[in-house]
Amino acid sequence: GQSVLVRNGRFLTLVDCGGDSRDDPGDVAANYLQALGRRRIDLLVVSHYHADHANGIPQLLNRMMVAEILLPDVEPDSPLRAEIVSIAEKKHIPVRFIREETWFPWTKDTGVKVFPPMAEEGNANELGLTVLASAGAVDTLITGDMEGAGELRLLEAVSLPDIEVLVVGHHGSQTSTTPELLEAVSPDLALISVGLANRYGHPDLSTLIRLEEAGAGIYRTDLYGTVEVQLKHQEQ
Repeated sequence: GQSVLVRNGRFLTLVDCGGDSRDDPGDVAANYLQALGRRRIDLLVVSHYHADHANGIPQLLNRMMVAEILLPDVEPDSPLRAEIVSIAEKKHIPVRFIREETWFPWTKDTGVKVFPPMAEEGNANELGLTVLASAGAVDTLITGDMEGAGELRLLEAVSLPDIEVLVVGHHGSQTSTTPELLEAVSPDLALISVGLANRYGHPDLSTLIRLEEAGAGIYRTDLYGTVEVQLKHQEQ
């Protein structure tokens, strides 16, 4: 599963909340946030409706206040999508379906840019939202389960900056993290969210080699548990 918390000052953006741990992923995320003394998420982004990215969202919404939810307008028959929207309506949480590139500012030069799915149909992994969190010249890219074809479409549609942190797509699958993406964004750090001894064999050795050749430091949740990165930028 995967869940990525981006903090900038008092602003909290949570991208995804899923997985198959013994505890509900929503409880895991809520416990972590509440241990920080936080009861409210400013922006909740659901990259796509697969359980390993979103099955904790319902419980998270039951335990945390959320100012706004961003969803991809795909898979209209998804039961998980319907459940998230239903809970949001009951709790009067605004839901926005992202159909175009959208900027959510934190301060004058920091914020989150959310890109819509790069395709209109096909593999659900390719129909998710992409998040670029920026604080001045410090950038983090989160691509969900996007695979190689989606990465190439993203590069054609968007001018991405050099980034400091890449949350590696699709848990380090061999079909993601293309040489083209790595050349375009030149990540300093690569974070891989992956379970111990997972049946998919993630992360794939070829992906690890590509990341090493790109000069990225690699941090994996199966080896280190929760990974925390502190990035500093200077206000202009």
